[in-house]
Amino acid sequence: MTTRKPQIRVSDHAIVRWLQRECGWDIEALRTTIGECCERGAAAGAPVVIVGSVKFVIEDNVVVTTLDKTMRPRKPRAR
Repeated sequence: MTTRKPQIRVSDHAIVRWLQRECGWDIEALRTTIGECCERGAAAGAPVVIVGSVKFVIEDNVVVTTLDKTMRPRKPRAR
């Protein structure tokens, strides 16, 4: 059976809110956990912090994305 892709686009924000409200995910607890994992590396100026099987990309003291270990971060945006 083939699954048809919906014609409507679903934003990341909508997915996060659905996980929070329908699935019961505690987004703030996840945010705290990620922040704690990255704090030391960010304080040392690391642009990437590896935790388990993922890389957290940090720009201007903000975790901006999560990559798997095989992925390479893009160069930071010019400001």
